[in-house]
Amino acid sequence: MHRTALLGAAFASLLGAAGCVIPYAVPPMRMDLANAHQITGEDRNAFHFTAGVHAASLGPRAISRADTFDVGVGYVVDKDAHGLRDQGLYGEASWFFFRREHVRMSAGARGEMLFSGDRTGTGLYARVSSEVFTVGSGSGVSDDDRCSSNAMAWYGVPGTALYAEAGAQHLPDGREAAVVTAGLSLRLPAVAGLLMIVPGCK
Repeated sequence: MHRTALLGAAFASLLGAAGCVIPYAVPPMRMDLANAHQITGEDRNAFHFTAGVHAASLGPRAISRADTFDVGVGYVVDKDAHGLRDQGLYGEASWFFFRREHVRMSAGARGEMLFSGDRTGTGLYARVSSEVFTVGSGSGVSDDDRCSSNAMAWYGVPGTALYAEAGAQHLPDGREAAVVTAGLSLRLPAVAGLLMIVPGCK
């Protein structure tokens, strides 16, 4: 109740102030940053990045069995020494086969639909990960100065994981590639808030 009252009072203060009120929200997400190594051919290494909405980042109190299974969809991009190699969309499903209070391991599969200009490609991978996480929520108000104020709340499952993937790609340029990927995965909870800025304030 205290957090709700605090946020309510802050929102009322922001809305009543002579300023610009900007609402913002971030969905429960997961981001992967990794090196993708192509087993054969030229340009074997590429920077691999994904960002997507994932059920396990919100947690089981909001989504049933989100502590047992994770499903997600999002954006993927691969960049090699020559620049952007491909980008596209992915879908993933994973099962947490080992779980303790703040540690869990998962195994699953991820599929890609890749684009490069007017050409398309696909990818399919097996994935394993080991994650350290917590479950919680929070809220607060910051008044850095008289010119701005921020009220925000978060809910979900922050976490950090090491992961590896192995699979195959049919690249948009027509090449076939066997790929192994290893890197860091960041899990982010849902966030919502209001930012107030007073124009012309110094």
